[in-house]
Amino acid sequence: MYNLEHNSHQIQIQNTYTLSHSLATSSLSLGDREPGAWVRLTFPYYEMKSSSPHVEGTDLKPDGHRGRWWHESLRGIGALQKDGLNFGVIRCGALYGPGVSDGEVVARLVVGHVYKHL
Repeated sequence: MYNLEHNSHQIQIQNTYTLSHSLATSSLSLGDREPGAWVRLTFPYYEMKSSSPHVEGTDLKPDGHRGRWWHESLRGIGALQKDGLNFGVIRCGALYGPGVSDGEVVARLVVGHVYKHL
């Protein structure tokens, strides 16, 4: 019998955690061509089910298999800092709550304008 849940975990581990960790590790061995910093873009794969707003530093719980392995990939790459890897994370701005459409473009434009203003 085909185990979809197990397969989903394996796919996320392979395509998210293992791939990103391998790329970050290999960048450490480039010598003179080593990048100044390793920057990882991350998406809002965290639970946003509470009615109170979250602030920077709030301990958020990853949402589902994808959220768990994106989160673990950031932790794994962050552990490479002790080996000399300069590491930064850029989180995509996301809007949550009632009235948010299913489209991504408008929400990204709005958040981009807010970031620019701030």
